[in-house]
Amino acid sequence: MPYSVDFTTTTTASLFTPEFAAVDGDVGLTGDDVAMFERTGGNVDVVDQGVLLDAGRFTIGDTKPEVETTADDTSTRGYLTCLDLTKLN
Repeated sequence: MPYSVDFTTTTTASLFTPEFAAVDGDVGLTGDDVAMFERTGGNVDVVDQGVLLDAGRFTIGDTKPEVETTADDTSTRGYLTCLDLTKLN
């Protein structure tokens, strides 16, 4: 199922919180919620048109953000991910 997010509805401060988006997708926080987005490096900022990545990286839907990823993750876990970034300008 496709997943899309309107990043213009949040702020840089709240982007990486479960209050903005939680992995389980449920409405209302339980205290055990994991944020949908986890910053993994660089600068990731919310701007008028969406998200600005300045050497920035972040994960989507990582239920175990404390576990480091490797180049082999997509083949060992049996799935591939495609991320479509659309340029607005």
